[in-house]
Amino acid sequence: MEANDRFGEALSEPFFFLNDVLEDVAVGAPGETVDGRGAAGAGSALFGAEPGGLGDGGGQFFFQGGGGLGGVAESVDQLGAALS
Repeated sequence: MEANDRFGEALSEPFFFLNDVLEDVAVGAPGETVDGRGAAGAGSALFGAEPGGLGDGGGQFFFQGGGGLGGVAESVDQLGAALS
């Protein structure tokens, strides 16, 4: 994380990203710089762990053009500003 990433500005309701019995959560970072493009934005899926919390051993990072998302990151896209 860097200054102005705004990590955690948007949070999802718990969901089952991995299709297991542990709840996961998505976290937005709309101010994240991607490939030198300021405020392109990004998101992370943080995976649930036992007992009843988020783990520190896994997650997935998403941004336009990476992490399974198509397109190209552009300045001020602010991906991750809102999550559902």
